Amino acid sequence: MGILRISRVNTLLLGITMMAILLCWSSQVQAAQSGDYAELKWSYKVEHSSDYSIYRLFKVSPEGIQTELTSDNKENIVKFYEYGNYIYFLTSQRSGMMGEVFTGSIYRIKFDGTGKERIDSGKDQYDQDNGIADFIIFNNSIYYIPRTNDGNDFKIWKSELDGSNKVQIGQDRTFSMASDGQKIYYVKEAAPLGNNKWDSTGVGLYCMNSDGSNRLKIDDNTNASNKGDVIVRDGWYQQNTREDSDEIFNFKVRFHNLENNKEVSLISNSYWDDWYSLIGAYDGWIYYYWNTSISEQTGLYRIQENGSNNTLISSNFKAYDESVSNGWIYYRDSDNNKWYKMKVDGTDNQVIDTTGVIEMKTAQPIVTPSKIWTIKLNGLVNEASINDKVYVTDSQGNIQPTTNTVSTVNGLSQIKVNSTNTYAPGDYILWVKNIKSIKEVGIKKQVFMKFTVK
Repeated sequence: MGILRISRVNTLLLGITMMAILLCWSSQVQAAQSGDYAELKWSYKVEHSSDYSIYRLFKVSPEGIQTELTSDNKENIVKFYEYGNYIYFLTSQRSGMMGEVFTGSIYRIKFDGTGKERIDSGKDQYDQDNGIADFIIFNNSIYYIPRTNDGNDFKIWKSELDGSNKVQIGQDRTFSMASDGQKIYYVKEAAPLGNNKWDSTGVGLYCMNSDGSNRLKIDDNTNASNKGDVIVRDGWYQQNTREDSDEIFNFKVRFHNLENNKEVSLISNSYWDDWYSLIGAYDGWIYYYWNTSISEQTGLYRIQENGSNNTLISSNFKAYDESVSNGWIYYRDSDNNKWYKMKVDGTDNQVIDTTGVIEMKTAQPIVTPSKIWTIKLNGLVNEASINDKVYVTDSQGNIQPTTNTVSTVNGLSQIKVNSTNTYAPGDYILWVKNIKSIKEVGIKKQVFMKFTVK
């Protein structure tokens, strides 16, 4: 999903029209460098039960102590997002050889495990005539694919975060979707005609705006039959398809460039045991994880965009929240839940020191494109220290052009962060790292804050 797992921390009282970061000066601490992800007080993950029969949601302390947040034996959690003040998760089961029947529901729960509520609508969540195939969250909205059993199955819908204001925005039948923070990508599946006949007209990869407009077919794939999710990262998408309709044990994973239509394909003859996951792309290479029944071949791979030099670069790679940027692969280890980074050639694997990094919350996370943030300090800042230390990134980690202006109010410094251009709709993060006082003393905490532009 390419989602940065951001855990709940103590929330400070923030102003109605601006954010006030109350930072105390102290000795300099070692913190995550630019581009590194931050591990906070708590993190969250899905892990299977002892008998591997079901996946449940856990929160994990910095010491590695796990606390189960969901315990219903019927709630098999297949996907979750941390967004705003909640964790949103999908409980789902699939039956049939190709996963034709979907059951399950979308829930949300507070970070402490309280306030659980179901936010999708329909019949009972365990009724096989009703269920959710997939969901994603971005731009402060939920996008989901319901099975309605009314002849209009598996179309994309949109709702508010509390499940209200539901509206159908997609017209094509699909089982899986992804987003790059701006558009929705999905594979149009063949539609049933009855008597074991199917309509494959227009089957392929599509994209559309978040309101369903500007629907565009960007890749023909008339033999599409998904195994797993569509994944979009770094301008590439991954789709797992059957390679031959007459041979179910042979399937293809396709990496397709959304800009220039380059394609890299890998074929496996072990359908039941193998699965692939696109990690990202960087400097002419595609990075992916391959889990196979041949244990010595399982691990993190990279392959050049021309399809050559497919190479295993790490065989000991148990991870989630992976990404690739600036010559490094970032990931969270699924065993100890710590953040790591390694060079893109697989060398220099190391734990990221994230001591002293916290998330701030704002009472108004949804803002206008012309939003100006004001950071209030309780001392006088060394203006030279804020260069490249106060900045904004988009959902893909790209630094946005901003100007920072320092002023003094009642003897204390304030920093105004103004976008050089108006923000495009999407999700952003404001960062404050390693700034110093006029006495060259660093702040106690490195800070980031998420916000959404509508």
